[in-house]
Order: sequence, then C-alpha cells, then structure tokens
Amino acid sequence: MTCVMAPAWGQARSAPSKAVLLTNIESWTRSVRLWNPDRVEALEKDIWLSFLYRLRSHVSHSYRDSDASLIRILNDINDVELSSENKATSRLAPFLTLLLQAVREDREPTEDLFSFLKEFAEYGGILDPPTPEEFMETREYRGGGLSEAAQPMDLEAAAESFEIQELAKSMGPELAPEPAVLDAPEGSDGVGADEVVPSHEPRLEPPRNSGESTLIL
Repeated sequence: MTCVMAPAWGQARSAPSKAVLLTNIESWTRSVRLWNPDRVEALEKDIWLSFLYRLRSHVSHSYRDSDASLIRILNDINDVELSSENKATSRLAPFLTLLLQAVREDREPTEDLFSFLKEFAEYGGILDPPTPEEFMETREYRGGGLSEAAQPMDLEAAAESFEIQELAKSMGPELAPEPAVLDAPEGSDGVGADEVVPSHEPRLEPPRNSGESTLIL
C-alpha cells in the first residue's frame, strides 16, 4: 500500500468534521453535474463524477475528522486503481499519484486539504493532471492571512543584496558614524540640544555678539 503523509513541519490546522467534508464534496459534485461538455470532455466529466462518488462513499464510511484520514482514503482509492487488473486501463491513477505527491511535497500544514485537492484537480483536470512542479509555479504563498503571487528574484539583485548585507556585518558597530549633538541659544527656533543631526553635516556655531545694538521696532 502506498503511504503519503501530510507535511509535519509547522503548526497544522484543524481538519473539517465529516459532515462539513461531505457537504463540500456534494457541492463540488453538483457543480460538475452542471457541466455541458462536448463529446471529448464528456469522458472526463464521467471520470470526475465517478471519483467524487467514490470519495463521498469512502468519507462517509472511513473518515475520522483528520487530514491523515482523508489522505489514507485517497491512498486506498489509488491502490485500487494501481492494482494489476486496473492499472493498464485506469484513467484516475495518474491523477491520484500526482495529487498525493503534491500533498506530500507542497501543501502547507495550515492549508485546508480538501481545498488543496480541489484546486489541484481543477488546475489541469483529471485526464491531464499537472506535475507538482507545474502546479506550484502558479500558486500563491499563504502565510499570516496574506497571499501574494510567487515572484522569481533577479540573480544580480540577489547577489548585490547579499554583498551589502555582508559588508554591513564586516563593518561592525564601531565603524558606524556617531551622531553630533548641536546646541542652540535659548529661545532659538533652530536645532536644539535634544535634536541630533548626522555627523557629516557642518556643525552650527551659536551667533556671536558683535557689540552692535539691535534696533527693536
């Protein structure tokens, strides 16, 4: 029996109850029934419905409110498809094999397993399933409630960023410029004693008394 376990890293989310999972499967089944395919797609529609009927039956009898339980069900269905009497003609085995590989390698532990399964199935279809690598290229990073499309980083920019970080580490705090504190005469609107300016700026000197009287109007 093929065994695929969910990722162990990170904090796993709570799996849905059997009632919730059955409701989700039934909703998905209804949407597939509404397809109006041409003759080429009619075969795939039949395979989708057959898979969903079998999934619902297994969940109804064997699901134990855990992701591991749902993965075990998918493995059981795939084992039947890979049996000696079915393997040569199975249209479902390649899909389930790639799906279980993607679950093992790519699913985040906080990600809903059923949603992952549905997204994978709807990405390329059951008759032409994507590889896990193809599937992950179009996915979004999910973390902290935010989602953003994965963007490859330019290699030159990455190298420059790394060099800057290494240079900053090598300088150390003793080489960092110290701030200069400037005093201003009492009542001045200029820079006061509690304000700091960079040391590379010219130091301002307080105005000197030139001995000339100031005419106040």
